[in-house]
Amino acid sequence: MNLTPKKKQQLALVILGTAVLIVGLYFAVMAGQFQKISVLDKQIAEAAANVDKAKKAIGKSNMIQEELEQLTNILNEIETNNMPPHGDMYAWFVDVLRKFLVPYQNQINIPFKSREVIGEVGMFSTFPYKSATFSIRGEGSFHQFGRFLADLENKYQYFRVQRIILSPATSSEAESEEQPKLQFEMDIVTLVKTNSL
Repeated sequence: MNLTPKKKQQLALVILGTAVLIVGLYFAVMAGQFQKISVLDKQIAEAAANVDKAKKAIGKSNMIQEELEQLTNILNEIETNNMPPHGDMYAWFVDVLRKFLVPYQNQINIPFKSREVIGEVGMFSTFPYKSATFSIRGEGSFHQFGRFLADLENKYQYFRVQRIILSPATSSEAESEEQPKLQFEMDIVTLVKTNSL
């Protein structure tokens, strides 16, 4: 089939026009689709990552629940054994101090123990504890007082010692001994469960 040069030119223009149209349609339609597919791939990857995180969290939930139960038991034990019980806090404090002073017989003398003063701890507005402050006054040698204070803070980790006032002992008995004695006054603060008040 012999085509005239004009027909050949028209055929070439039709082929070129068709190619341009196909390329135009590709960029107009297909490129947008590829971009949407790329966005969807990213969303699928993010969703899969979130699913993995959720699966890990679900897997850890039993472990977290067990840890929460253990910590709750520890907290209940601390509140039961180391905090003032319901009722007479002063009797509790005097008993704790009396037992603690057994190794310090004839070395530390604490004749004065005040009743508790209940106050706010001041940490958070919803903190479930208040503070009970007991004031004590006594006498002992400087070395024994230092040991007494260190042992008290180490044994009773929930006690906090505040406002320590030290002065030389004025009694004639203190002057006759080898080690000079000193008088001390201090406050001991402990936490009290709010619902126990």
